Amino acid sequence: MTMFKFSKNPIYIPKVQDNNIREWNLKLPALFVNAVTLVWRPSVLSIKQNTDVFIVDPVTDRILYPEARKKKNFKKLKYPEVEPEEIYSNALVRRDLIEKSIKHQIDANASIVIAPYFFAEDTDDTKFSVNLTLLSETIKYLNEIDEQRPLFAMICIGNSVFARPIVLNNIIDRYNDILLKHIDGFFLSVNEFSGKNITDINKLIGLAHFVFRLSEYKSVIIKRIDAFGDILCTIGAAGYSSGLAISESYSAKDHEDFPRKAFKRIYAPEIFDYLNETEAKKVGYKCHSKTSGNVEDHHTKIKHYLFHRIDRIDKMQSLTRDQRIDYMLKEVKKAKKLASEWSDKFGIPPKFLHASRWETVIERSKYWKPSKQNDDELKKLIKELEND
Repeated sequence: MTMFKFSKNPIYIPKVQDNNIREWNLKLPALFVNAVTLVWRPSVLSIKQNTDVFIVDPVTDRILYPEARKKKNFKKLKYPEVEPEEIYSNALVRRDLIEKSIKHQIDANASIVIAPYFFAEDTDDTKFSVNLTLLSETIKYLNEIDEQRPLFAMICIGNSVFARPIVLNNIIDRYNDILLKHIDGFFLSVNEFSGKNITDINKLIGLAHFVFRLSEYKSVIIKRIDAFGDILCTIGAAGYSSGLAISESYSAKDHEDFPRKAFKRIYAPEIFDYLNETEAKKVGYKCHSKTSGNVEDHHTKIKHYLFHRIDRIDKMQSLTRDQRIDYMLKEVKKAKKLASEWSDKFGIPPKFLHASRWETVIERSKYWKPSKQNDDELKKLIKELEND
């Protein structure tokens, strides 16, 4: 198997819900869409001409939630309507799920294949073992039908594991045992994880170190995360994905693809955060990008968000890992200073309170070494001790 690589590293992958992106005359390294969106709006398939890698999320995690199964568009996927026990114990049900989820991706001419998956709160959750079984059976099925598209595994997990290094090591070991050589990369989806709102520094460091470790083996893409995705790309992620100014975090219980309320905030990349419309007027916020223009209506807000996400990630592509760390530290420090100035001068609520936590994560990552390098140093130390 020729190992799959994205055309650029790192990359930002927009999660799209319509084909409006075609109007902006962009060619992106990758685009991300849900299978539910495709059955609802087949015209979204036209965005394939705007990307090198078209990714379809089978969203099989929704099967085990009755409220999700009832939704009209999800029903069109015709996934088996089963209770958890049937998925765990019935190989025929799992096979049906695998065949249908893969077919949706192949029919859409997706560039890669994502194995079906469920949300597991922890490694003690039975669904974690089921995910490994589904991945193993997907590998077998793809071999049977001689499907050569790159295969990615989705690790869909609760955020509590990231404060527990032993559990994180166990996850890597479980995937590494027999499956790693058969897959091309990982999507990592963390339940209820906001880089801005998580105050437990151990969870932020835990996620960052997990991504660093996992990226030693395969490409790692973080699915639906806020600007902390920039930090993770600095450390080792191949990229991250989010909705366009919405859907910046994954919630296992939230099955809405399209928000009901109009988007009322403006993304300010200068502070890695948002300003509401009142705050934006107070600080006189203007977009300095020639491509997105004035940030006034919903359409231009989305365009502004996208172009600035791409701009920051593109700047990292030509840098070494050490240079990326230095670059991002400067960006975070500039953001903290500007946010403080806005708060003092205009009396708006403090923004970017998470800056110090992000700085700590980046500073800590300077001293992380690849496992192979650690093993080599350990062997060298043992040899020196034996010679004494």
